[in-house]
Amino acid sequence: MYGGLARHPLMTEEAFAVVVCHELGHHLGGAPKKRQSFSIDPLWSSNEGEADYFSSLKCLRKFFTGLNNQDVLREMQVPKEVIAQCLKVFPNIEETLICQRSAMAGFSVGLFLKSFSKVKKEISFSSPEKKRVLFTNNSHPSPQCRLDTYFQAALCDKHFSEELSSKDLNIGACTLKNGDQQGIRPRCWMAKH
Repeated sequence: MYGGLARHPLMTEEAFAVVVCHELGHHLGGAPKKRQSFSIDPLWSSNEGEADYFSSLKCLRKFFTGLNNQDVLREMQVPKEVIAQCLKVFPNIEETLICQRSAMAGFSVGLFLKSFSKVKKEISFSSPEKKRVLFTNNSHPSPQCRLDTYFQAALCDKHFSEELSSKDLNIGACTLKNGDQQGIRPRCWMAKH
Protein backbone atom coordinates (compact mmCIF):
# COMPACT_ATOMS: atom_id res chain seq x y z
CA MET A 1 0.00 0.00 0.00
CA TYR A 2 1.44 3.31 -1.07
CA GLY A 3 1.42 6.40 1.15
CA GLY A 4 -0.70 8.31 -1.36
CA LEU A 5 -3.54 5.86 -0.75
CA ALA A 6 -3.92 6.95 2.88
CA ARG A 7 -3.76 10.63 1.92
CA HIS A 8 -6.30 10.44 -0.91
CA PRO A 9 -9.31 12.73 -0.16
CA LEU A 10 -11.81 9.88 -0.65
CA MET A 11 -9.93 7.51 1.67
CA THR A 12 -11.48 7.23 5.14
CA GLU A 13 -10.07 5.34 8.14
CA GLU A 14 -12.67 2.63 7.52
CA ALA A 15 -11.77 2.41 3.83
CA PHE A 16 -8.09 2.10 4.66
CA ALA A 17 -8.96 -0.73 7.07
CA VAL A 18 -10.77 -2.46 4.18
CA VAL A 19 -7.66 -2.18 2.01
CA VAL A 20 -5.50 -3.69 4.76
CA CYS A 21 -8.07 -6.46 5.28
CA HIS A 22 -8.26 -7.08 1.51
CA GLU A 23 -4.50 -7.61 1.33
CA LEU A 24 -4.64 -9.97 4.32
CA GLY A 25 -7.54 -11.70 2.55
CA HIS A 26 -5.26 -12.78 -0.27
CA HIS A 27 -3.39 -14.84 2.34
CA LEU A 28 -6.23 -15.89 4.65
CA GLY A 29 -9.39 -15.69 2.53
CA GLY A 30 -9.51 -19.28 1.31
CA ALA A 31 -11.10 -20.47 -1.92
CA PRO A 32 -11.48 -19.51 -4.68
CA LYS A 33 -7.79 -19.10 -5.42
CA LYS A 34 -6.16 -17.41 -8.40
CA ARG A 35 -3.22 -18.71 -10.39
CA GLN A 36 0.09 -16.93 -9.79
CA SER A 37 2.77 -17.52 -12.41
CA PHE A 38 5.64 -16.20 -10.27
CA SER A 39 5.10 -18.43 -7.24
CA ILE A 40 6.32 -21.86 -6.16
CA ASP A 41 2.71 -22.57 -5.17
CA PRO A 42 0.71 -21.10 -8.07
CA LEU A 43 -2.59 -21.21 -6.15
CA TRP A 44 -1.55 -19.59 -2.85
CA SER A 45 -3.58 -16.39 -3.23
CA SER A 46 -7.32 -15.94 -2.73
CA ASN A 47 -8.76 -14.19 -5.78
CA GLU A 48 -9.75 -10.51 -5.71
CA GLY A 49 -13.45 -11.06 -4.96
CA GLU A 50 -12.64 -13.48 -2.15
CA ALA A 51 -10.15 -11.02 -0.64
CA ASP A 52 -13.00 -8.45 -0.62
CA TYR A 53 -15.39 -11.00 0.90
CA PHE A 54 -12.86 -11.86 3.63
CA SER A 55 -12.45 -8.15 4.40
CA SER A 56 -15.99 -7.68 5.71
CA LEU A 57 -16.74 -11.26 6.73
CA LYS A 58 -13.77 -11.85 9.01
CA CYS A 59 -11.23 -9.04 9.22
CA LEU A 60 -13.32 -5.90 9.72
CA ARG A 61 -15.64 -7.74 12.05
CA LYS A 62 -12.73 -8.66 14.29
CA PHE A 63 -11.15 -5.20 13.96
CA PHE A 64 -14.36 -3.31 14.83
CA THR A 65 -15.29 -5.57 17.78
CA GLY A 66 -15.03 -3.69 21.07
CA LEU A 67 -14.77 -0.26 19.43
CA ASN A 68 -17.30 2.53 19.88
CA ASN A 69 -19.05 1.84 16.56
CA GLN A 70 -22.18 3.73 17.56
CA ASP A 71 -20.32 7.05 17.85
CA VAL A 72 -18.53 6.46 14.54
CA LEU A 73 -21.82 5.65 12.77
CA ARG A 74 -23.46 8.83 14.11
CA GLU A 75 -21.06 10.76 11.87
CA MET A 76 -22.15 8.78 8.78
CA GLN A 77 -25.31 8.79 6.73
CA VAL A 78 -26.09 5.08 6.84
CA PRO A 79 -28.79 4.22 4.28
CA LYS A 80 -32.03 2.84 5.67
CA GLU A 81 -31.66 -0.39 3.66
CA VAL A 82 -28.28 -1.06 5.31
CA ILE A 83 -29.72 -0.52 8.79
CA ALA A 84 -32.75 -2.71 8.01
CA GLN A 85 -30.71 -5.55 6.49
CA CYS A 86 -28.19 -5.55 9.36
CA LEU A 87 -30.98 -5.55 11.97
CA LYS A 88 -32.68 -8.43 10.15
CA VAL A 89 -29.57 -10.62 10.34
CA PHE A 90 -28.05 -9.62 13.68
CA PRO A 91 -30.25 -9.33 16.79
CA ASN A 92 -27.25 -8.27 18.91
CA ILE A 93 -26.76 -4.47 18.80
CA GLU A 94 -22.94 -4.65 18.63
CA GLU A 95 -23.11 -7.06 15.69
CA THR A 96 -25.67 -4.81 13.97
CA LEU A 97 -23.41 -1.78 14.38
CA ILE A 98 -20.38 -3.70 13.08
CA CYS A 99 -22.44 -4.84 10.08
CA GLN A 100 -23.39 -1.23 9.34
CA ARG A 101 -19.85 0.09 9.82
CA SER A 102 -18.43 -2.66 7.59
CA ALA A 103 -20.99 -1.87 4.89
CA MET A 104 -20.12 1.83 5.03
CA ALA A 105 -16.40 1.03 4.91
CA GLY A 106 -17.08 -0.95 1.74
CA PHE A 107 -19.06 1.99 0.36
CA SER A 108 -16.10 4.33 0.97
CA VAL A 109 -13.79 1.95 -0.89
CA GLY A 110 -16.35 1.67 -3.69
CA LEU A 111 -16.44 5.46 -4.07
CA PHE A 112 -12.66 5.57 -4.09
CA LEU A 113 -12.42 2.84 -6.76
CA LYS A 114 -15.17 4.39 -8.86
CA SER A 115 -13.20 7.64 -9.00
CA PHE A 116 -10.52 5.77 -11.00
CA SER A 117 -12.89 3.81 -13.24
CA LYS A 118 -14.68 4.65 -16.46
CA VAL A 119 -18.01 3.66 -14.92
CA LYS A 120 -20.44 6.60 -14.88
CA LYS A 121 -23.25 5.04 -12.84
CA GLU A 122 -23.15 5.84 -9.14
CA ILE A 123 -22.60 2.93 -6.77
CA SER A 124 -25.43 2.17 -4.38
CA PHE A 125 -26.62 -0.39 -1.86
CA SER A 126 -30.02 -0.35 -3.54
CA SER A 127 -28.86 -1.17 -7.07
CA PRO A 128 -26.63 -4.28 -7.02
CA GLU A 129 -24.62 -5.27 -10.09
CA LYS A 130 -26.85 -7.05 -12.59
CA LYS A 131 -24.00 -8.73 -14.49
CA ARG A 132 -23.67 -12.48 -13.80
CA VAL A 133 -20.50 -14.42 -14.62
CA LEU A 134 -20.45 -17.93 -16.07
CA PHE A 135 -16.94 -18.51 -14.74
CA THR A 136 -15.48 -17.07 -11.55
CA ASN A 137 -13.70 -13.79 -12.22
CA ASN A 138 -10.30 -13.79 -10.52
CA SER A 139 -9.56 -10.14 -11.38
CA HIS A 140 -10.83 -6.99 -9.68
CA PRO A 141 -14.61 -6.69 -10.17
CA SER A 142 -16.41 -3.42 -10.90
CA PRO A 143 -16.76 -0.91 -8.04
CA GLN A 144 -20.48 -1.78 -7.70
CA CYS A 145 -19.71 -5.50 -7.59
CA ARG A 146 -17.09 -4.88 -4.93
CA LEU A 147 -19.59 -2.88 -2.85
CA ASP A 148 -22.07 -5.74 -3.24
CA THR A 149 -19.38 -8.15 -2.00
CA TYR A 150 -18.48 -6.05 1.05
CA PHE A 151 -22.17 -5.65 1.92
CA GLN A 152 -23.06 -9.33 1.48
CA ALA A 153 -20.06 -10.36 3.56
CA ALA A 154 -21.16 -7.92 6.28
CA LEU A 155 -24.59 -9.64 6.22
CA CYS A 156 -23.19 -13.16 6.62
CA ASP A 157 -23.84 -14.45 10.13
CA LYS A 158 -20.77 -16.71 10.35
CA HIS A 159 -18.47 -15.74 13.23
CA PHE A 160 -15.09 -14.20 12.37
CA SER A 161 -13.33 -16.98 14.30
CA GLU A 162 -14.67 -19.61 11.89
CA GLU A 163 -11.89 -19.86 9.30
CA LEU A 164 -12.48 -20.05 5.58
CA SER A 165 -11.29 -23.15 3.75
CA SER A 166 -8.70 -23.24 0.98
CA LYS A 167 -10.72 -25.93 -0.78
CA ASP A 168 -14.38 -25.82 0.33
CA LEU A 169 -16.34 -22.61 -0.40
CA ASN A 170 -19.01 -23.62 2.14
CA ILE A 171 -16.81 -23.65 5.23
CA GLY A 172 -16.85 -20.43 7.25
CA ALA A 173 -18.99 -18.58 4.69
CA CYS A 174 -22.62 -18.08 3.75
CA THR A 175 -23.66 -20.16 0.74
CA LEU A 176 -26.82 -21.50 -0.83
CA LYS A 177 -25.58 -25.02 -0.06
CA ASN A 178 -25.48 -24.05 3.63
CA GLY A 179 -29.08 -22.86 3.34
CA ASP A 180 -28.20 -19.18 3.64
CA GLN A 181 -30.35 -16.51 2.03
CA GLN A 182 -28.04 -13.55 2.70
CA GLY A 183 -24.32 -12.98 2.88
CA ILE A 184 -23.59 -15.03 -0.22
CA ARG A 185 -20.71 -14.20 -2.57
CA PRO A 186 -22.24 -12.13 -5.40
CA ARG A 187 -22.67 -13.67 -8.84
CA CYS A 188 -21.10 -10.57 -10.44
CA TRP A 189 -17.69 -12.21 -9.78
CA MET A 190 -18.44 -15.68 -8.34
CA ALA A 191 -19.80 -18.39 -10.63
CA LYS A 192 -22.83 -20.29 -9.38
CA HIS A 193 -21.88 -22.50 -6.45
